[in-house]
Amino acid sequence: MNQTDKTIALKRGEALVTALADAASTDAITASKTPNARVWCALITLCARVGQPARAIEVINIMTKRQMRPEDHAISAALNACKQGRPYFEQMLRILENYPESIRRSTGVCNAAISVYLHFGDFKSAFKLYSEMKAKMHAFRRMKDTDHGASPRDVRVMENQIPDTITYNTLIGACATNGEDVKALELYHDMIANGIPPSLRTYVGLIVSLSRSHGGSRADEAEKLFNTAIDDGVTPNEFLFTSLMDAQVKAHRADSAFATYDRMLKANVKLTSVTFGCVLHACWVCEDPEEGVERAYAILQQMTERDVMMNDWCSNALVRVISRAGRIEEMLEEVKKIVRRRGTVESETLETVIRALCRTGYVERANRFLSMMDSRNLEPSGLTLMAFITAASRDGFVGWAWEAAKRCARAGYVLDVNTRSALVAVLSVASTSPDPDDAELLLARALGVYEGSYKRAEANGDDANGVLDSESQCALIVALARGDRIDTALSIWRNTTRYGALVDARKHTSSEVKDYIGDTRAMYESLIEVCCHEGMIDEALEVFDAVKDASVSVSTVTLAFLESSCRRSRVDEWRIFDVCAQMRAQAEVKASNRLARPSKQSHHVRHDDVVDIASELQSKGLGGAQSQNTKPSTWRRGTGSAGP
Repeated sequence: MNQTDKTIALKRGEALVTALADAASTDAITASKTPNARVWCALITLCARVGQPARAIEVINIMTKRQMRPEDHAISAALNACKQGRPYFEQMLRILENYPESIRRSTGVCNAAISVYLHFGDFKSAFKLYSEMKAKMHAFRRMKDTDHGASPRDVRVMENQIPDTITYNTLIGACATNGEDVKALELYHDMIANGIPPSLRTYVGLIVSLSRSHGGSRADEAEKLFNTAIDDGVTPNEFLFTSLMDAQVKAHRADSAFATYDRMLKANVKLTSVTFGCVLHACWVCEDPEEGVERAYAILQQMTERDVMMNDWCSNALVRVISRAGRIEEMLEEVKKIVRRRGTVESETLETVIRALCRTGYVERANRFLSMMDSRNLEPSGLTLMAFITAASRDGFVGWAWEAAKRCARAGYVLDVNTRSALVAVLSVASTSPDPDDAELLLARALGVYEGSYKRAEANGDDANGVLDSESQCALIVALARGDRIDTALSIWRNTTRYGALVDARKHTSSEVKDYIGDTRAMYESLIEVCCHEGMIDEALEVFDAVKDASVSVSTVTLAFLESSCRRSRVDEWRIFDVCAQMRAQAEVKASNRLARPSKQSHHVRHDDVVDIASELQSKGLGGAQSQNTKPSTWRRGTGSAGP
């Protein structure tokens, strides 16, 4: 019923009541009783159903003046209409204070009051009222005892004030909304103990509460409750099946969810868009992403066969399934479909798309989707921002990476080691690039990230050496050394001992340049060369000793520069010999490696490295056995026909 129809219905109802009052106005006695209480209660219910709580309260006051009291169902309807505003509800509570307890504390009125309390988030008042109803349950049991001596009327009055199935369903539904699974199960056990039969809605609420548990979905207990419902004679419908499937999906048990879906198909249960959305989310958590995509497309075909329209929830779930499999073009096409039909792309879906684009190297596209989130006032999560920082750093988008890092800091997100290392590496590399406009600023930012993480690790009692990985620390040290901050570079180098192996794999860059500063060799060479330039021979030799201990090979140019610097500084002669010995050792290793490197193999060498030219010569390909119709070759000198 739209607003126009509601207004017309209310006007007609009030007109009928007015007509009844006018017809009885000639007789004072009849006029005081006309319309009667039932007509007024019907008008109160009509006012409540058309969403006019103020008018319903006005009618209740008219009945009070006429010394009439509305019935329980009318009061319950008026209370439910008060969900439109807390002042209406408080006004109704003041009216109820003047009513006798048999009306004020009746089950229907209390159920309505509990529902309104929960609507406004007042769980304390709702459960307090339930506790009062529960206390009357014990009194009711005593009254039913034949030795108690209670009259049948008193028993009926008390029976009308104890909790019923609606009471428990309302409270369990509120617990499900807030993930209070423990409280929901307590209510269920109270329900069974008090002999109140659970309904289909009871079990749906319980399973939903288990799926939304703050400690994670409790799928095993949800499955037990589902079986209990069947044992109690409940016929499972789409709501019960879907709630169980949702619990299984949230527990990342895709196979169980698919099995539940198959049970729905066999039971010929009606499949709704909510059901299909849930099973599409099961495809999202499928162990094999490709299998999830194939299942999702099969489910879409079933939706078409059953004429179930694709809603935004299903569309967003499909985008997430495809993005997890890395099918970028298909993913973007589904996003476009949602936008074309003026649907809503959920925040979580946008973040999934951004992370998929970052994983596959489409940083510029990911940045456009971040801009889309900003235009919609949606704030990305820390996981999404860190994925973007890592991808932007890998592809050299320094500005985007830094802006995303600042957003993380403002939101209170702490960068993980991989993201932090990628950011420091790209800032360090950018600060050493030829003629950067703001080299000092970039280097200061890289150093700030490192120092902030180092201090945080020390304050938390963590391993301060683990704030960056080896690649990013090497890049930072090289950038500091080349940026006239050799003392800071040496300090960071001395604080860690994790440079034993040469870092060949480049995690934090997609650039193929040879002069990359994020490896151990570049770090040692930069430290030695800068120390020599600055006349810090003792520090250069300290680094040189570490080179030998780590078995790292540095360039001959670096060692020659160190040797000449040592000769000019007149250090002990044995140190000079040590440097020369290292140069000779590296040259010998290089020569032996060159000799040991296999040359291009002959095509006569078999796969087991055995050369068998004689047998190969017998083959047809190299002058071996030929057919009799084939003329002998004449290209060999001295064989075949005579030359001219």
